[in-house]
Amino acid sequence: MRRPDGSGGSRRSRTDPKEVPATAPTGEGRAWYRDLTSSRLLLFFAFQIVSGILVAPIIALYPIYVEKVLHQTPLVSGNVRVLFVVFGGLGALPGGALCDFLGRKPAYLIAMTGVLAGGLLFLTASQAVMTALAVFGGLMFGLGAVAGQSYLMDSVPRRSLAIATACYFLTGTVGNAAGSWAAAWIAAETGGAYALIGQGIVLGEVALIGAAALWLPALPRPATARGVEAFTGGYGELWRRREVQALLALRFLPTFYWGCVTFLLNLLLFRLTGDEKLAGTYTAVSNLLAAVCQLGAGRLVDKIGPHRPVVIAMSVVTLAALGQGLFARTPWALVGFGLLGAGAAWSLSITMTTLIQALSTEETKGRLLGITHAFWSAGFLSGTFMGSRMAMLAHPGTLAFLICAAGCAVAVPCALYVVRSVPRTPRPA
Repeated sequence: MRRPDGSGGSRRSRTDPKEVPATAPTGEGRAWYRDLTSSRLLLFFAFQIVSGILVAPIIALYPIYVEKVLHQTPLVSGNVRVLFVVFGGLGALPGGALCDFLGRKPAYLIAMTGVLAGGLLFLTASQAVMTALAVFGGLMFGLGAVAGQSYLMDSVPRRSLAIATACYFLTGTVGNAAGSWAAAWIAAETGGAYALIGQGIVLGEVALIGAAALWLPALPRPATARGVEAFTGGYGELWRRREVQALLALRFLPTFYWGCVTFLLNLLLFRLTGDEKLAGTYTAVSNLLAAVCQLGAGRLVDKIGPHRPVVIAMSVVTLAALGQGLFARTPWALVGFGLLGAGAAWSLSITMTTLIQALSTEETKGRLLGITHAFWSAGFLSGTFMGSRMAMLAHPGTLAFLICAAGCAVAVPCALYVVRSVPRTPRPA
């Protein structure tokens, strides 16, 4: 595989299964199913589900623990959440280089220690310790996002990468759902035994790390130079490439909208209707739609390539943001355009591994994943921040969503530029 500008390239041979065309011959129509059910990938997905179960209480219950047990204000748990997101983005940058330097499995194992920090949060009342744990946990979560996707990209042929990416995201969702329910049940039935939950997270993650070290298959380490200079280098070349700059804009701008809408929309629905039912129903339907769109978009991208799906999804996100801005005082319009935007945003997210695979080599894949994750974190955090500030206005939806629509409109030509830089795989006759 060579870069779109003709320079560089991986050391793969022509017979490498990852170079299989996006559209397979008729005899290979079920190849994607065989790819997804390989023992390596199934084991990796199993580890992802268990990890999602162990992470879930940190997301769902930590604010309750801070208020109920520590008798602190939500600012404390809010600051911890912000630190996780900020340092997750920062950790992705060196994390990408670490994946390329050490290899996919070693980086993945190191990143798993971040969950230990999350479990320890339930075992301390010191804000200084909370801050240190949040910083370390955020750095490891950022590394984990890059290492997990790097491992995925090297474990599945390109013909099935998008549908595998959808399954990768869904494993985390399934794990989070199961873990949130189980942790909430334990907290309710034990009268708030959050120390027990924290100990369970720590012990469970120690066991999971040990199991992954023993049973998770190792992948060949990228053939790249070693040493400090090799570890710290490589980013400048990526930054200077126009198609990478367009890809980063494509990652940041719709995620800015996503951060804003996930914070603001349910609040707007509550203000407009006076109860929580519509907001709760919207969230449930949105999650279901996201799962359907991830799987559908993944299969479509593997079948026809990312070119049209990327541009269409980005255009639909722009339309959804514009519709929410123009009809911000109509609950059912907010719901309709919100569902449209959610489906398109998740469909767009599925294409990222395919784009990164096409725009990078084996030696730079981890770094490009790291940069894109950092921009995702920045977009989500800044969009959430804007949404929280707009929420203080009497009618925040119009201005907030029109700002998001303007940003998404800028991302449409960026999407066009990116896909034009991605070589089209010839289809078999």
